[in-house]
Amino acid sequence: HIAAENCRIKYSVVMKDERESGLREVLNLGHTVGRAIETVSGYRLLHGEAVSIGLVAAAKLSCKLGYCSEDDVNRIKALLTKAKLPTAIPDYIDREALVKKLGLEQVSDAGELARMVDGVIAANPQSVADFKAGKKKAIGFLVGQIMKETHGKANPGMVNKMLMEKLSR
Repeated sequence: HIAAENCRIKYSVVMKDERESGLREVLNLGHTVGRAIETVSGYRLLHGEAVSIGLVAAAKLSCKLGYCSEDDVNRIKALLTKAKLPTAIPDYIDREALVKKLGLEQVSDAGELARMVDGVIAANPQSVADFKAGKKKAIGFLVGQIMKETHGKANPGMVNKMLMEKLSR
């Protein structure tokens, strides 16, 4: 019954969004992390097992961002456990490889960040002047420019420290 109902729901969603213009995204919950885990596991995990772990990851992130409660996360984990599905990343999964597969690796290379800091300082003289005039919040804009350039991958602590050092001279 559950599989038939699941297929009916999926069919209904696909028929409402045949060209993937938005609604169909509801069918992808857990799949981004799940597919990465599945691949990094060398396919030791079945697709459904990997997606189960991805569902828990999505729920935890949603909780952290305030979109659901810890109780919601626990309910999801309990349902998946009841279905005999895994809810945590197995120990044999290489965490570094998973982070890389998901595109979440952080840029912490001091030389690369220094080059970006110099570029942002040169490109934003007004924000630099504002900072030097005592408007300390201007540094946030400069950090944001580097985060934008790196698609959020720069180590913000390092960037902030480097900017503070350069602008305080």
